Amino acid sequence: MNILIVSPFLPLPLVSGGHTRLFNLIKELSSRHVLDLVAPVSGGEKDFVPEMKKFCRHVVTVNIDRLYLRGGKNKPGLLHLGRIISRLWSFLRGVPFEASAFYYPDLQTRLNKLLAANSYDVIQVEFTRMARYFKEGFFRKYAAQKVLIDYDLAFIAHKRKYECASNILSRTISYIDYKINLSFALNTWKLFDEFVVVSEVDKKKALKYMPGLSVNVVSNGVDLNYFVPAAKEKTERRLLFLGGSGHYPNADGLIYFMSEVFPRVREMASDIAITVVGGGWDSYNGRIPGSNLIHFAGYVDDVREYMKGTTVFIAPIRIGGGTRLKILEAMAMMVPVISTSMACEGLYAESEHHLLIADIPGEFAEGIFRLFEDEKLRDTITKNAYKLVKEKFSWDKLSLDLEKIYGNTDRKI
Repeated sequence: MNILIVSPFLPLPLVSGGHTRLFNLIKELSSRHVLDLVAPVSGGEKDFVPEMKKFCRHVVTVNIDRLYLRGGKNKPGLLHLGRIISRLWSFLRGVPFEASAFYYPDLQTRLNKLLAANSYDVIQVEFTRMARYFKEGFFRKYAAQKVLIDYDLAFIAHKRKYECASNILSRTISYIDYKINLSFALNTWKLFDEFVVVSEVDKKKALKYMPGLSVNVVSNGVDLNYFVPAAKEKTERRLLFLGGSGHYPNADGLIYFMSEVFPRVREMASDIAITVVGGGWDSYNGRIPGSNLIHFAGYVDDVREYMKGTTVFIAPIRIGGGTRLKILEAMAMMVPVISTSMACEGLYAESEHHLLIADIPGEFAEGIFRLFEDEKLRDTITKNAYKLVKEKFSWDKLSLDLEKIYGNTDRKI
């Protein structure tokens, strides 16, 4: 098959779970299909285009740093100001900020040229916000199977943000965001032959809002040849939080953990260290309680060394949808995990069997202490968790699941 993939980012470098998912599926699919990729790039991402060309026939990009983000050193250019105005105008017309932020006319032009010059069996769009490149009526020109993949349902994240807001202004803004994102999503889903989500939980949510929609599940996965169980180093009691601040659920989760959970843990055991791996946390100086107790490692190329030195992996996420690749990676390395129910949605994981689940600060703290103290519990849940990821979350299996969807030809809505 000839497959066109349109993404809001180049899959490399692997700076997020979304990047990891897309890269691994492209790598698997490229051995059996001809792939073309369209994506904006920024910063040093363009240096990874040659690597992506090992898997894709064409990699079409637009450098958004040069064209849109700045006019000079640390100074916003006119195009940047124009995009801010354009995003506000789009928002007033019912287009989510995310959809406006990732729409680049130059990328649209290059996409159109690629479509005119090539024939595709499948047009695959990553994230609902990228569907703005395919306005209503656009798809009628093409016989290709149209597949939309959403890693998390954005409107659900806005709904949860609204529910967690602490003041009336935040609640009002989040509610408006929720309604606009919901309306945009429902109108977008109708344009595609198949809609793909990453968990059964997200599938149920999508069908709740649009009964009869053709919704498929292709889970997130983990590279079991890369993330392998390792002999544990003799370390202090160390917690690991994995995620950059640019993804709001990560910021909310870490602030919640340090405010509500960590003080309780320290009451039970004072000799605890916590490491945060992920970029962008400098901008949160003074906003994270107890930040002086955190070792901020920043962005790292290889998280495995940090996993090896970890006693407990924490996922205190309260907002967002989809599934967390970071949890799967910890499970693959047999690191015990404690998570909110939100963070482990869609992973088929049971509390006390594959991990510990706690949504109340006191229970979260108590769970961490149990994992510190109970070697038998750590051994049981890590063995069960490893078996789970091996059976359900390998990328080769998941790529075959996606190929089955390419074969669906009847529209369901």
